[in-house]
Amino acid sequence: MIYEEIINYNAYGNDTITFFDRPIIDSYGYSRLEDIPVSDLLLKKCHELIYNQKVFICPPWESIYENDVERKQDFNEAVATYEAMVRAYEKFGYELVEVPKASVRERAEFILKVVNR
Repeated sequence: MIYEEIINYNAYGNDTITFFDRPIIDSYGYSRLEDIPVSDLLLKKCHELIYNQKVFICPPWESIYENDVERKQDFNEAVATYEAMVRAYEKFGYELVEVPKASVRERAEFILKVVNR
């Protein structure tokens, strides 16, 4: 996973607006959540691969939460993951921008408004 995120960052982390769904900070957060030792390489890359300081985060939203092939966690695990991600991004100095619980259109408009400031 670490190497995939390094490749993605090198390919797309430039001056254009790019949305990363799961950047390398998430690998750190998941490692901490699952009590997996954090490698020196992962820590080093979390400090070296700098993303935009504003990071969008979507809070768990139980009324729309569904499991599927990709989303295997139950809602309680999703909450724990969210909390781990918040701690991870804050550890590395990112400003979290919480996306409001609203319609897809309203969430997209919110994100674009923040990006275009």
